[in-house]
Amino acid sequence: PTLFRSLQELGGKINLENQLQQIISNCQQKSPQTPGYLGGNIINILSQLKTDLTNYNFSYLTICQAYLQGVKLHQVNFTYSNLSKSIFSEPLGSILCVALSYDGKLWATGDADKNIYIWRVADGQFITNCLGHTNWVRSLIFHPQKPILISSSNDSTVKLWNIDTGECLATLEGHIDHVWSIALSPDGNILASGSDDCTVRLWDFNSHQCLHILQKHCSWVRSVAFNTEGTKVATASVDKTVILWDVQSGEYLTTWQQLSHLIRAIAFSPDGETLATGSDDQLVRLLDIQTGECLKTFSGHNGRVWSVGFSPDGKILASGSADQTVKLWNIETGKLLLTLPEQNRRVRSITFSRDGNTLISGSDDQSVRLWDVPKGESLKTINGYTQRVWSVAFSPDGQTLVSGGDDRVVRLWNIETGNFKILGKHIKRIQSVAFHPQGTKIASGGNDGQIRLWDIATGKCSILSERHGDWIWLVAFYGEGTKLISAGDDGCIKLWDMNTNSCLQTFKDYPHWMWWVAVSPDNQNLAIASDGKLLQTWNIETGKLTDIGEHQDKLRQVAWSSNGKIIASASDDLTVKLWNANTGECLHTLAKYTKQIRAMEFSPNSNLIATGGDDCTIKLWDVSSGRLWQTLTGHENTIRSVAFSADGSMLASGSEDETIKLWNTQTGNCIKTLKAKRLYEGMNITGATGLTEGQKKTLLTLGAII
Repeated sequence: PTLFRSLQELGGKINLENQLQQIISNCQQKSPQTPGYLGGNIINILSQLKTDLTNYNFSYLTICQAYLQGVKLHQVNFTYSNLSKSIFSEPLGSILCVALSYDGKLWATGDADKNIYIWRVADGQFITNCLGHTNWVRSLIFHPQKPILISSSNDSTVKLWNIDTGECLATLEGHIDHVWSIALSPDGNILASGSDDCTVRLWDFNSHQCLHILQKHCSWVRSVAFNTEGTKVATASVDKTVILWDVQSGEYLTTWQQLSHLIRAIAFSPDGETLATGSDDQLVRLLDIQTGECLKTFSGHNGRVWSVGFSPDGKILASGSADQTVKLWNIETGKLLLTLPEQNRRVRSITFSRDGNTLISGSDDQSVRLWDVPKGESLKTINGYTQRVWSVAFSPDGQTLVSGGDDRVVRLWNIETGNFKILGKHIKRIQSVAFHPQGTKIASGGNDGQIRLWDIATGKCSILSERHGDWIWLVAFYGEGTKLISAGDDGCIKLWDMNTNSCLQTFKDYPHWMWWVAVSPDNQNLAIASDGKLLQTWNIETGKLTDIGEHQDKLRQVAWSSNGKIIASASDDLTVKLWNANTGECLHTLAKYTKQIRAMEFSPNSNLIATGGDDCTIKLWDVSSGRLWQTLTGHENTIRSVAFSADGSMLASGSEDETIKLWNTQTGNCIKTLKAKRLYEGMNITGATGLTEGQKKTLLTLGAII
C-alpha cells in the first residue's frame, strides 16, 4: 500500500525511480557513510518496482538489510558500500540434505552441484563451503562433540570436514556405488553408511576403519538410523524391507517386510520403541521396534515421502514430501497438527533442532527454510540461483536453438549472433525442450508437471490441461509433429494429439523406475531405459513388452536411430550398447567411460552417435564400427543434453557449467559458446564491507567482481 501511494503521489514509476536516484546521489555526497536503513530500503523499493538496476551506482552507501535474492544486479556498483545483513542469492543446486549442529548455531546443506555449505543460524550468513565430492551430496550429519561435519555422496565416498575451515579431514572408501544415507551413533563413535551397492558399512569414527559390512538387502539401501542407545541400526531398502542389525557384532537381527512401495526414509523415536518410515505410497508409518507391527499410519501427503524425523521430546513427527509440503503429526493421536507450505518442489530433507522449536527443510527448488515449529511460521529462507542447462534442441533450419534449465526460462538463441530472446518461464526447473518439425512451436516440460507449448511467431503460451503428477523429464514431437510424447517421475508416459492438445493415451504401471524413453521412427514402439537393467520396447498399440538386451546396472538413456534399425542404451555400468532393434543382437559395446552417461543422440543420418555425461566430455562414435571417432572437451561440469542440427554438421551441448557449446562435427572444434549473464554479472564489490569471506566467494561465483 505504501509503495502504491508513492507511485500515485509522484506521478508513476519513472518519477519515483528518479526521486530515489536523487536521494542516492545526495547520500553519496555525505561523508562518512550515514548509518541506517535508507540505502537498503531504496534498493528494496526499486526491486519491488522491478526496475532494471543495470549500471546503478550504490557505491559508498550503507545498504543494510537489502533483500537481493533473485534480483539481477548486472554491472551494479557497490564499491566501498556497507552491505551488512543484506541477503543475496546463493549458488545452491537442488538441496538434497540438511543438518543442524548440536548447539543449534550452524546448519549445513548438501546439493546436486556437489557442494556443501555451512551457514550461521542466527543471521543466515554463509560461513564456508566444503569442496571435494565429485557427485551429488546425499546426506549430512554434524558430530555431537567435535567440530566435524560428515557427508556422503553419489561418488561412493563418505567424507569428514572441519566446520571452521571447510578442510577435508578424511575420506572413507569402500562402497562401490552411491552412498545415500549416513547415521552416527549417539556417542559419536560409530558411523553407518548405506549404499546402492546393497550393503551397509559400520565405521569406527576415530580410526576411520570399517568394522562391519552388513549384507542382507537385495537392492539399494536408501536410509540408515541408530536407536537411542546406539546398540541397533535399522536400514531401509528399495527391496521394500527394513532390517534391524546388532551394532557391536554386526549380526542380522530381523527383517520387516513392508508393502508394495519402496521406503525412502526411516527414523527412530527418542525412546527407541518405534521406527517411523516414509515411502512411495505417500504414507508415513510407525512400526513397533520389537515386532515390526504397524502401530499407526499417517495419511495426507499427495506425493512420495522423502524424509521423516521426530521432535526431541518424541511428541511430533515431521515428514517432507514430493507434494512440496512438510507435515507435522501428533504421535499419540495420529492427527495432522500442521502443514507447512513449502517450496516449489519436492522436500528432500528435514531435521529438528535439539530443543524441538526449530525445523530446517531443504528442497529441490534450491531453497532452505528455517521454521518456528510452535507457530508454524517461516523464520528464514535462503534461495539458491543457478543457470544450469538441462536441455537443448535445434530448429529444423538450424538457425535457432532452444534451451531450458534451472532458471526456469525458455530461451531462443540465434546461432549466428549468439544473442537470445526469452519466450517465457515455467514455475520450476525446465528439464526438456523440443522444436516442432515445422519450426513453428516449441514444447517444454519441467518439474512443475506442466507441458507448455510456445508459438514462436507470437510468443503465446498454452498449457496442456492434463498434467503429470511429478517432474517431467521428456517432451518430444513425433508423427511429423501431429503428436507429442511426455514422460516423468510419476511413472507415466503420455501421448498427446497436437491438433486438439488432448491426451490420447497414458502408459503406466511399468514395473521399474523409468529414466528415459525414445519413440521409434515408425511411431509404433517406445524404447525404455529404467532401473531394471533390461532394455525393453513397448508397443504403443498393444502394450506388449519386448526384451532387447541387458546391462550390468540401471539404464539411464536410450536413443533410436533415424533409420529405425538400431537402439542405443547407456547404463550406470559405464557402457553404451548398440542393439539390432529387430533381433536384439548386441552390435557394439562402447566402453571408454569413467563416469555416468547423461545424454545421447544419433546423428540424422545414423552414422554417428554423441554421448555426454559426468566426465564433462562429449564422445562421437562411429555407429558402423563402434569406434570412438572424437572426444570433444571444453565443458567444466556435467553435460545434460546433446542435439544434432538437421544436416548433422553441428552439435549443441548443454551443461551444468551454465553454458551451451556449438561444435563442428567434422573437425571437433568448438564453434561458439552461448551463455546468459549470471545473476550478479559485473557487480563490483571492491572494498565493500559487511560481507564474510564465504559470502564474497559465492558472489564471485554468481558474477561479481573485486
